[in-house]
Amino acid sequence: MEVEDCDGLTFLFSLFVGRSLSKLEEIRVSRCKNMVEMVSREWEEMKEYGIINVPLLFPKLRHLTLQELPKLSNILCLFEEEKLVLSNQLEIIRDGQLQLSLGSNLRFLKLEKCMSPVKLFPSSLLQNLEELIVENCDNLEQLFDLEGLNVDDGHVGLLPKLESLDLNDLPKLRHICNWGSSMNDNLSSAPVSNIIFPKLNDMLLKSLPALTSFSPGNDSLQRLQHADLDTPLPMLFAEMVAFPHLEFLYIHGVDNVKRIWDDQLPHDSFSKLKDVWVESCGGLLNIFPSCVLKRSQSLHTLVVRDCISLKEIIAKDINEVLLETTPVFVFPKLTSLILYKLPKLRSLYPGAHTSQWPLLEILRVLECHKLNVFKFETPTFEQRHHEGNLHMPLFFIHNVAFPYLKKLFLYHNNDTEVWQEQFSTNSFPRLTVLDVHRYEIILVVIPSFMLQVLHNVEELHVGDCSSMKEVFQLEGHEEEHQVKPLRRLRKLELWCLPGLTHLWKENNKPGPDLHSLESLRVRNCDSLTNLVPSLVASFQNLATLDVRSCGSLRSMISPSIAKPLVELQTLIARGSYMMEEIVANEGKEAADEITFRKLQHMELVDLPKLTSFSSGGGYIFSFPSLEHMEVKGCPKMKIFSRSLLTTPKLKSVEVEDNEEHWQDDLNTTIQSLFIKMHDNIEAECRTGS
Repeated sequence: MEVEDCDGLTFLFSLFVGRSLSKLEEIRVSRCKNMVEMVSREWEEMKEYGIINVPLLFPKLRHLTLQELPKLSNILCLFEEEKLVLSNQLEIIRDGQLQLSLGSNLRFLKLEKCMSPVKLFPSSLLQNLEELIVENCDNLEQLFDLEGLNVDDGHVGLLPKLESLDLNDLPKLRHICNWGSSMNDNLSSAPVSNIIFPKLNDMLLKSLPALTSFSPGNDSLQRLQHADLDTPLPMLFAEMVAFPHLEFLYIHGVDNVKRIWDDQLPHDSFSKLKDVWVESCGGLLNIFPSCVLKRSQSLHTLVVRDCISLKEIIAKDINEVLLETTPVFVFPKLTSLILYKLPKLRSLYPGAHTSQWPLLEILRVLECHKLNVFKFETPTFEQRHHEGNLHMPLFFIHNVAFPYLKKLFLYHNNDTEVWQEQFSTNSFPRLTVLDVHRYEIILVVIPSFMLQVLHNVEELHVGDCSSMKEVFQLEGHEEEHQVKPLRRLRKLELWCLPGLTHLWKENNKPGPDLHSLESLRVRNCDSLTNLVPSLVASFQNLATLDVRSCGSLRSMISPSIAKPLVELQTLIARGSYMMEEIVANEGKEAADEITFRKLQHMELVDLPKLTSFSSGGGYIFSFPSLEHMEVKGCPKMKIFSRSLLTTPKLKSVEVEDNEEHWQDDLNTTIQSLFIKMHDNIEAECRTGS
């Protein structure tokens, strides 16, 4: 049953209607602004007349969604044993607060935009609930009322079948669990060691700015444990809360919390964590205490982003300080590590340490302005350490390797150089994707000593490196007895590199082996004068050549580079204001054929000095597959080519305003467009005068 936008309804069912809905499995109620209760209070009248044998309501209900019901104060769904429901009915509305009496068959419950509740769930209910979503409830301060729970050997099992908990946009939520007024008595007379969520698998805590702890008991413990501090240290999970099966934890917008975990946790709690996402937690100082990390050996993914106060990932253990030990941090199953927009992050751990990442596949370190990603430990490290210098790298390269790392993304970090010369050749044996952005001081992306280390790279993306002069440094690279560099590179993308003058310096030696390159895209490289040096082995597999806004290029490629382009399918030249031709004129007089066998798409756009595809007359150009061509903003282009030209499949040229134009052949079409454009200019001048 689904009910929406029925403002005249004050309740959904009468008791007598509800009793007939024995097969109802799903209820959705949205945007009924005057609804006060789900089931009318006829049951009160029945009780007054001594009719207590109330029939079961909704015995098969599985899914309940309540959304944007601002006056809702009573939800009564009778689908438990009669006497249990009646015993709870007396407490359904207490002090004007919403109380839910839901029971055995309900598996999914979602509450959204319910403005009245301050406290939602009595602790003894919802024993079979598997998924709970609560969002946009502006006045909710506590979620679960634990008062009155039975304590078994100091352990409290809460919601034994709950697998997923999703709390979102609850601005007043201070605690998720509330012990009620008997909290102090419980702690003194019958201590509760654990609140256990035995089957909880996924927990999402989003936009909870007032949240300070999972249970208010955490604050008390913090004051005891940190009695020497002036103020308590707000912590999300302390030793009183246990999650033995939790695998996915997502925390976003929990600004009041300084630490996520206590140093002391129940046995097996968080031991099955696989994915941890922490985002936009402005007060957070670190992610893990070392004790939690050591038990989280199943961790697969760690994402930390937009935490402006975070200083380290792993906090220093007091025992490590007292014993002056050098800890070893092992991430045996971690495959993805993402650190993004952490302006105060200085290190993985604030001290000497060793780390191991045997299965790491994806590493993204983006906008961590005080963090060095890779650094070699110098002899003065211990001295700097004892002097309190916490500028330590994320990885010490002398004692770390990445045997399975496939993708590396580095963006605007503290490093003055991306690489250190001390890298061994087996440091990145499986690295296939390298992405480097906003390293404003570096002069070269891949220096000569890294060509062998990165010999398996297949994709290279470089952008916003204002001082960079070249992409690959070949000087000092000895080819003898070594694997040819870049032989597996398939995709090369370069953009916003104002200082780039060449991809590599020509030194009368063969260039890198780029026979696997399939895509070359270059944009906004205004100092680039030569796109591809002539001494390159081959571009035989290049399928896409896209060059845009490179203001110093006068031509795109030489004839010697053009001839092997048998796989080229897309050719784009845009916005390069000095470009005069696509294939350079090398003064050859004898006829020589250049065939772009697979070229289907060509764009020549906003090239104010372009006069032709090639101004030389010594070449026969053939385009047997060309079907789509754009020519726009090329006012000096009088002819496509001065030599013989064949385009058997081309039937039109797209010009300004997406109009199609064609006259006899490509050369004639370009000539007619040039004449038409200049006739229009002359006509406009005469009209203006």
